[in-house]
Amino acid sequence: MEEIEKKTLSDRMGDFIASYRKVILGLLAVLFVAAAAVAVTLSVMNMQKEKGLAQLDTIQFESEKLGNEEADAQKKAELFEQLKKLADSSSGTVKNRAAMAAAASAFADKNWEESRTYWLMASGAQKKAYTNPIALYNAAVCSEELADADSALRYFDEAAGNKDFPLAARALFNAGRIEESRGNYTEALSRYEKLDAAYNSSEWAHLAKSRVIALRAAGKIQ
Repeated sequence: MEEIEKKTLSDRMGDFIASYRKVILGLLAVLFVAAAAVAVTLSVMNMQKEKGLAQLDTIQFESEKLGNEEADAQKKAELFEQLKKLADSSSGTVKNRAAMAAAASAFADKNWEESRTYWLMASGAQKKAYTNPIALYNAAVCSEELADADSALRYFDEAAGNKDFPLAARALFNAGRIEESRGNYTEALSRYEKLDAAYNSSEWAHLAKSRVIALRAAGKIQ
């Protein structure tokens, strides 16, 4: 009886395959084509990444060779434009690194608006990368230079949200400092207390405590 059942099951499977042979073969063909397309796409992406990183390395190498002479100003400007073009046209790691390089170059020239633009681009390119809070912190600094306190506060808070960021305590203090300077003493206290709770032994926590004492002495907070 068991042999008959097994044979029947085998026959049924054979009949099923025979009946839907074209459909099964079609699905296999589709899967094969899809797998091949994915392989080609990944290969192209890797080639583009390698090409982009090589181009970035070349730009940075050329930048490092520049001196401080005024004769290099035009070349420096050309290399900066190349960095921006690479950042604008790339994605992922290449976009992140090129945007950070462009942002750092603009930052050195105190071009705060353009520097902030590319720090934020770097942040958006790879939100989970270790460089993300660095980019946000620098975007906050640029925002302060541009007298844009709202943006500075937002970016400092976002940078401080990454506990692995070495400057997280400083970012929190800066956020509190901005709120204090705007007369938002309760909000400043909130940042200072959060800083003290998370980074009690840091110098920034000590500074935050001193600010809380000063605010209480002035009757700004309870």
